Amino acid sequence: MKIDIINWIKEFLILSVQDKHKEEFEQEIDKINLARAKVTLITSIIIEMMVITAYCIFKKGSVFEKPGIYYGIMYILLLVTMIVFLVVFSRLGANISKHAKVIRVVFVAFTIYILIWCALISVLDQLTYG
Repeated sequence: MKIDIINWIKEFLILSVQDKHKEEFEQEIDKINLARAKVTLITSIIIEMMVITAYCIFKKGSVFEKPGIYYGIMYILLLVTMIVFLVVFSRLGANISKHAKVIRVVFVAFTIYILIWCALISVLDQLTYG
């Protein structure tokens, strides 16, 4: 009984694509994901530029003092890596079928980088402000 229910749920939730359409389907998903990643990266780059500018304006003379210098480094690091990921995604997007596996690996690396950066900035916040 439980197995029948589990199989029914699997059939209901998992859509199977025929093998002859699978490669085209995966390329289309990669194309959509690349477009979303580029929009996300461009938005992040713009926001990071605004954050860094505001940081420099409001901190004035204390930009290079602790802990401000650490925040500055973290945001500059994020900005630089977002630009690098944007360039990489743009180049890989020129030939999706050729770079399909690399694109997926870079997506995973991008996600891992964002999660690690967020964890580090949270640790920095806790160390700085308690």
